Amino acid sequence: VSIIRASVDRARSAVSKYNDKTAEAERNQKKKLIAGCIPPLTECYFANKVPSSVNNLMPEYTVVLSTLLDCHVDILLAETLSTTREAIAILRSLSSINEEMGRVKAGHTIPPIWMSFTIHDDSPTKLRSDELLETACNSIIQESDYLNLPLEAVGINCSAPRAISKAVPILTRILEGTSIKVCAYGNCFKTTTSEWISSLDDNGDSVDSTSI
Repeated sequence: VSIIRASVDRARSAVSKYNDKTAEAERNQKKKLIAGCIPPLTECYFANKVPSSVNNLMPEYTVVLSTLLDCHVDILLAETLSTTREAIAILRSLSSINEEMGRVKAGHTIPPIWMSFTIHDDSPTKLRSDELLETACNSIIQESDYLNLPLEAVGINCSAPRAISKAVPILTRILEGTSIKVCAYGNCFKTTTSEWISSLDDNGDSVDSTSI
C-alpha cells in the first residue's frame, strides 16, 4: 500500500511540474492524467500460476483498488492480464468497493477503467491462458455492463508488436458500435516473451541468460 501511495505521489508531482512549465492553453489541450496500475498478482505471463478461483483473487485486488481510489487516480489501468478471471475479479472487487464507498461518501465516482490482456506472440487470437481473446473481451464487456462500471478501453500489452498488429482488428470488430476504445502497447525485446518463457526450466529459471 505504501509503495502504491508513493508512486501516485511521484506521478502527481510530475504532472504538477509539467503544469508549472506549460501555458494554460497548452495544458488544456494536453491534459496529463495519472493511471493507477492494477497488475497481475502472480508472475507476469504465467497463466497457470494465477489462482483458479475469482473469489481467491478478489481480496488482494480489493486492497490495490481501494488504495488507488483513495489516491484519486484519473484512470484505473489493469494490464498484462493473462486470464479472463483476473479481469472479472478486478471488476467484481471494484463493484464491491463502489457499493461500500457509495454508502459512506457522497458524490463518490469510479474513474474510467482500461483493461489490457497479454496474448500469445505466435497465436494472437488467444490469451496466454489459451482462452480466446474475443471471448475474454466479450466477458468483461458483459460484466462491466452488468455491474454498471465505466469500462472505457480494452486492449493488449506486453506482447510482440507483430502479434498486437494482428489482434487489434479483433478488438476493433468486437468494440464496433460501442463507446469503448482500443488501446495497445507492446514489448520490444531481443526475443518474444513466448520464446523467453519456452527457454525456462521447470523451476522458472532461464536456461540461456542471453535470450532475455
